[in-house]
Amino acid sequence: MNALEIAALGMQTDMDRLQSVSQNLANVATPGYKRAMHVHTPFGQVLDGAQPATSVEQVVDIRAGALKPTGRALDIAVDDGAFVELRSERGLLSYSRGGSFAMDAAGRVIGPDGSALQLLDGDFKLRGSENDVRIDARGEVFVGEERIGQLRLVRFDAPEKMRALGAGRYEAGAARITDDPARSTVRSGTLEGSNVQSTQEMVRLLETSRHFEAMQKVVQGYDEVLEKAIRKLGEV
Repeated sequence: MNALEIAALGMQTDMDRLQSVSQNLANVATPGYKRAMHVHTPFGQVLDGAQPATSVEQVVDIRAGALKPTGRALDIAVDDGAFVELRSERGLLSYSRGGSFAMDAAGRVIGPDGSALQLLDGDFKLRGSENDVRIDARGEVFVGEERIGQLRLVRFDAPEKMRALGAGRYEAGAARITDDPARSTVRSGTLEGSNVQSTQEMVRLLETSRHFEAMQKVVQGYDEVLEKAIRKLGEV
């Protein structure tokens, strides 16, 4: 691997990092959002030929964000690594650590994108006002004193491999739902904030930008040396 290839690899790595940083900064205020990170093959393995130079994977930082009480029953946060399940009108499943949900005209409880929050037996639907709803710590849903169902909570074997869809929602990606039932605490009237730290991301942004500029100078220097060599050969 020559200097030009090394510089090109470094610039591609920086572009991947800049993509994840910009995504994180755009979602710093999104409830339940998990920080995106790019994991690259160790540079020594690339040089040794043990791994391809393009080996890169985006993973999710699953650490919890800060909890913020709201007092609204359909604001939900889930502790201990579980996710609530949502289903779109086309039947596509997605998952979230909670969020701010609302009733639509049909009485379904939906997320910001219109996907329906799921109970164990299907869509979460309400009759009447959301002010009558109560969700306990096990995810059981009551309207007044009537139990109408239980939130479908799922857990993944490798949640860091889930794929972000935006707005704090994820699809399974390379992760699998485990066979073990999710044993987590549901916190109604609470939102989990993003786990992004904006100051940390700004530092990453500056560091990555400077490294990219340094790699650009390497490429320019290599190009100048090559141009001089060609010119010398032409004079022979």
